Amino acid sequence: MSTNLPPTPVSRTEREPSPARSTSAIANAEAKVLSWLRERRPCEPGTARGPLQTVSNLWRAKFLAPKDLVRRAIVIAVLYLLASLAGLREFTSLLSNTAGSVELGFRMSAFLGIGYVVLHLAFVLLVPILLLSALLLRCLSFSSRAS
Repeated sequence: MSTNLPPTPVSRTEREPSPARSTSAIANAEAKVLSWLRERRPCEPGTARGPLQTVSNLWRAKFLAPKDLVRRAIVIAVLYLLASLAGLREFTSLLSNTAGSVELGFRMSAFLGIGYVVLHLAFVLLVPILLLSALLLRCLSFSSRAS
């Protein structure tokens, strides 16, 4: 027993959400995302939970703050380590006007040698200065808090 009834018409409000409903739904979704982001926000400095958190706190230091100076010293040390491991020390022979590698040519050897020399000087001269100045700034900030 089948009846051939025409389908009941669906009102427009049932087919499409009203603009008021859609904007409130968007606002609710934005609020949920913002609250999730606030929960996921990294810890405040000094309350690191792990090594990655410590690195992210160090990377967000203010310009020329003790943390910024330490960060710069670490970056120079890592670059120098990578250059040493890559074997760029051999290219410093350009100081005696000889090519470090015949295959690369004199210009490329000179470029790599100068890069290594600059990194070496930065490591030897800048890193101690940056670390000592960070220590000095940190000690001065503690002494100004105490008085």
